[in-house]
Amino acid sequence: MVRLRETLNGEERHSLTLGPTRNVTVTNRYGVHCPDCGEVYYVDESAMRRIRSAREGDQSEVPFRCADCDDEYAEQESGR
Repeated sequence: MVRLRETLNGEERHSLTLGPTRNVTVTNRYGVHCPDCGEVYYVDESAMRRIRSAREGDQSEVPFRCADCDDEYAEQESGR
């Protein structure tokens, strides 16, 4: 049975969302800023651990970039 996203309850809707979200969810509770666009995204605990680990390591590496900025960055890199 196919159901519209609008008819799903909050938990079901959450299960459709993987990765960073623009709103706080049950699992995405940790806010991080995209360094390129400045928007706040929310990630889960494991993603937050990876981001913190990357910040403690190589400072030249960007630990988090939103999907839109990541796509734009990839296009710029492929155009070189």
